[in-house]
Amino acid sequence: MAGIGFQLKKLFSDKGYLYKLRAYFFSTIVTTGPIIMCTCLIVFIQLFMNVVKLPYIQKQLIIGSIVYPFVFSQIITSVFSMVITRYVSDLLYKKEYNKINASFMGVITLSLIIGGVLGFAFYARSPLHIRYKIPPYILFMELIILWLQTVYLSAFRDYMRIVKGFLYGILIIVITIYICLSVLQLDVTMSILIGMDVGFFVIVSMLTYYIIKYFNKLGKDYFVFIKYIDKYASLIYISFFYTLGIYGHNFLFWRSNLGVTIFETYVFAPVYDVAVFYAFLTVLPATVIFVVNVETSFYDRYKEYYSLITTNGNGMKISKARDKMIYVLWQEIRKLIEIQFFISLLCMILGNIFLPYVGVTGLSLNIFIILSLGSFCCFMMFFIMLILLYFEDRKGAAMVISFFFIGNILLTQVSIRLGEVYYGFGFFIASILGFAIAVTRLTNYLNEIDYHTFCSQPVIARENSGVFHRIVKVLYKDDTEE
Repeated sequence: MAGIGFQLKKLFSDKGYLYKLRAYFFSTIVTTGPIIMCTCLIVFIQLFMNVVKLPYIQKQLIIGSIVYPFVFSQIITSVFSMVITRYVSDLLYKKEYNKINASFMGVITLSLIIGGVLGFAFYARSPLHIRYKIPPYILFMELIILWLQTVYLSAFRDYMRIVKGFLYGILIIVITIYICLSVLQLDVTMSILIGMDVGFFVIVSMLTYYIIKYFNKLGKDYFVFIKYIDKYASLIYISFFYTLGIYGHNFLFWRSNLGVTIFETYVFAPVYDVAVFYAFLTVLPATVIFVVNVETSFYDRYKEYYSLITTNGNGMKISKARDKMIYVLWQEIRKLIEIQFFISLLCMILGNIFLPYVGVTGLSLNIFIILSLGSFCCFMMFFIMLILLYFEDRKGAAMVISFFFIGNILLTQVSIRLGEVYYGFGFFIASILGFAIAVTRLTNYLNEIDYHTFCSQPVIARENSGVFHRIVKVLYKDDTEE
């Protein structure tokens, strides 16, 4: 994540358990805050709908109006997320802060245009009354902004502002729902949807204000970041197909015998989707552990190794730094796998006990168990893929994601044909294969790291070129070369 390491190192440099706990808390907010907030809201809304005894069809309409914006906003933003992360990281490294706010406005503008057109096309064909189309459409646009904001929020020092933004938003959602029900006398469905819109509007507005204020200057080079697409087009491929991969098995089950259609608009498979939802929650701790360990342990060794190379360090020092970096990396990976595997097993045991109390029983519970293992493997694959990107092995990362995506689609289709006993095994097996391929690729890369570092780079740097560089030159009529 762009810039988070700069801040975490300062937090973890303080001694004592309370300081460490604070550092983990803040890293949790930055890395998983939006996901946790959305999760809590979905659980709260489900409980609320049960309390007011909302009819089944209205429940499903509300769920669809929240889940669709949540899922497809992530897919839309995945097109730019890794490219803009790389761009912002480079700006932070070069201390060109005046360009950061401009890129923030630019990437949001492009994403909203793409999302707005696709969202309009989706709801234009829906027979739903317009009053049930506008709120989820607005939520979809707000979530597009929120996912992109997380890239910029990772560079913050004042993490409490992020916490306040989320808490105020949740409070506004609850208050708005109450006002809509008690004062305006709206139906439950509209009250919940309007409450979500108002709450998320408050969140994205506050976070936008914090980002612009933090980076202070607002330049005019809004779309200069698109020139990175020429050099880092593979990042778009990796990010998009990974995101599509983690939801691809859901899409296939939506069209299976488990799928239900709500008002000829939303299609999903509640039995399968609820299992996926809780399974993904089991691996959230891994995200925090990875960010903390990589940014505070491995990155220092990584930086030391490449600093010695670029500052003419002698061969012995470079070799020692290389060996130490590789040792620390595998040590942190093993630690991550062990801790998260224990957490996943614990969640499966506790889930088997407590999930029936929230309506997850029978087939859904069985699917949850296998998907928890699949989620564990999937996220381990993702983290190792990020390590490959640290070493600029974009070709290897793209290969890993390709195997995972294709395997997930094919194996999920096979599992659907085989019947209920095999539901979830497609994602599970594809994740295992992706994890194994990622580990193999990283192992081979590290074994030949001297070659990749000293021999695989071009002798003469090529001049930046490509369609997006030309577009930027036309737009700004100045020298925008890196």
